[in-house]
Amino acid sequence: DDLITALIVDAFTALAEALERAEHKARVLPPEEQLIQVASAYRRWALEHPTDFQLIYGNPIPGYVAPKDITVPAVVRTFTPLMRCMTRTVESGVFQPKPPFTQMPDHIRDHEETLITDGGFPISVETYHLAMICWSQMHGIIMLELFNHIGPNVGDVEMFYHTTLRQLLTTMGMRWG
Repeated sequence: DDLITALIVDAFTALAEALERAEHKARVLPPEEQLIQVASAYRRWALEHPTDFQLIYGNPIPGYVAPKDITVPAVVRTFTPLMRCMTRTVESGVFQPKPPFTQMPDHIRDHEETLITDGGFPISVETYHLAMICWSQMHGIIMLELFNHIGPNVGDVEMFYHTTLRQLLTTMGMRWG
């Protein structure tokens, strides 16, 4: 279990470092493009490190229970660049979320508020929720790509990923510069 935990923490740390580098390099870009750069880095890291990505996001290892005090800080670090980018898009006014993306059931809101507090995210629950919507879409495409389920159906997966992300964000209320 200790070895698995160490491998998980190493993978989350490597992913976080890649996302932080992408965010840092993108700081000269408009907020909406910073978000795209971090989303691109997420996909790129997954494709360059498929075994690590599957270890941290794939099927659970039977009988293994991750020690939260060790793994959660590493997980939080991977979400922080996306959260900061999402916050900048909202604060800059280029992202003005629209219904139904601004609505969430009370029990989801309560749960996300708890995660924000426990994770130390300096973010509103509304912005956190928007980031979770985007992340789930990004992640879904990447998982389909890693297991070779989407490429045969869309051809150019990279183009599909970027187009889908931009379409989703536009539908949610993003304005592009």
